[in-house]
Amino acid sequence: PTLMQTRTGLLLLAAFPQSLALLPVLSAFNPVPTQPRSLDFFKHSFVPRRKFAGSLAMAEVPTVVSCSWLAANLDKVKPLDASWYLPTMERSPGVKYDAAKDFATRRIPGAFFFDIDKISDTSNPLPHMMPPPDFFAKRVGELGISKDSHVVVYDGKGAFSCPRAWYMFKAMGHPKVSILDGGFPKWEAEGCPLETAPKTVDDKAPQAVQYVCSPVANSLLDMPAVEANVRQPAFQLIDARPKPRFLGEAPEPRPIESGHIEGSFALPWTDVLTPGGEYKSPDEIREVLQAARVDLSKPMAVTCGSGVSACVIRAALDIIGVESAPLYDGAYTEWKQAGKPTFKGTEKSPYARL
Repeated sequence: PTLMQTRTGLLLLAAFPQSLALLPVLSAFNPVPTQPRSLDFFKHSFVPRRKFAGSLAMAEVPTVVSCSWLAANLDKVKPLDASWYLPTMERSPGVKYDAAKDFATRRIPGAFFFDIDKISDTSNPLPHMMPPPDFFAKRVGELGISKDSHVVVYDGKGAFSCPRAWYMFKAMGHPKVSILDGGFPKWEAEGCPLETAPKTVDDKAPQAVQYVCSPVANSLLDMPAVEANVRQPAFQLIDARPKPRFLGEAPEPRPIESGHIEGSFALPWTDVLTPGGEYKSPDEIREVLQAARVDLSKPMAVTCGSGVSACVIRAALDIIGVESAPLYDGAYTEWKQAGKPTFKGTEKSPYARL
């Protein structure tokens, strides 16, 4: 077997213990040493979490916290603005979002800016891929964050890009990170305090902190692992892009043809959120997943266009107690640019049989 085949088999077994049913296939891959790559550092494991209603002394840090809770605990957390937008997104007709300008104008008190484009694997031509742990540690330490910090991430849409930052911290082994439910729009709507003193997205903490990552291996899936899953399904790949892009009826925001990976499930990221950008209740999230024909008793992984909105779904899965659902970080962009087959409509999807 080739090195890529070996690594793919090991990734599948590590990320999806349930895939032991594929042992006759995977046993052909003889373990051999591999060269370290950023993907090799990650494996994810989760326990059920709910919205936070107690004190920081509680043993468990929740997936999401409310604006009222954050306002009462600003002195105990490290808020980060992780806003990032697709070029097609508009605040109002004809008015584009501007993350840098918005942060410079007003922000949650004490917040620094977490740039998912800059805190990434800059050697990878794909957008905002997961960075090597040492680079992540350096950049996070410059923001004054230690391993003991309770990090609370937010963005300017409610929940779009900040779950990406949440997942990055989780994959790096950070024990305490939460998403602000409803994000900055809800924070402003509830009349919570604002900081308007001059500050830029490049500002750092007055003193850097030593940060050490504890990467959880196989939190990410690479393209060979997804290819292996197409050939012999071991997990349900949930695609968080808007359904028209999944069906090939609307263009991608990048110069590639829209469509979907064979066998993937369509679950638009907005479906797990309320109109106000808050996460739906656990029961509502389960109903949305079931409506998308996702079987909660079987292994899952998440993807999207470039690894951002998939994390909205990943956080929703965390809320309902799904313990493992790795992210295909290269996502549809990598798949399509590599010339892998994609399909339109419901062809080669779980919905083709309906």
